[in-house]
Amino acid sequence: MNFPMGFIHFWITLIGFALIFFPLHYEGLAGMPRRYLDYSGWRTFNQFSDLNRFIHNVAVSVFAAQLLFVFNFLYSIFKGRKVSEWTRN
Repeated sequence: MNFPMGFIHFWITLIGFALIFFPLHYEGLAGMPRRYLDYSGWRTFNQFSDLNRFIHNVAVSVFAAQLLFVFNFLYSIFKGRKVSEWTRN
């Protein structure tokens, strides 16, 4: 597989993981309930709307990094460097 693409995928995923789940942990400690479609009924949770928008944007970026991995994987299967008999042993 292409090493620079794998390196980019790894770091985007690692940093994205931290930027998604640490704010979610903070929201949970603040008492925000999970699995609600709309938090507009509670004035106390309106303060988290910008943070939720940030988490959404980071999650979309991490998803794009996963597509980069799939592209790298499929490209390596069909167009990648072939392993010779000598290097298998």
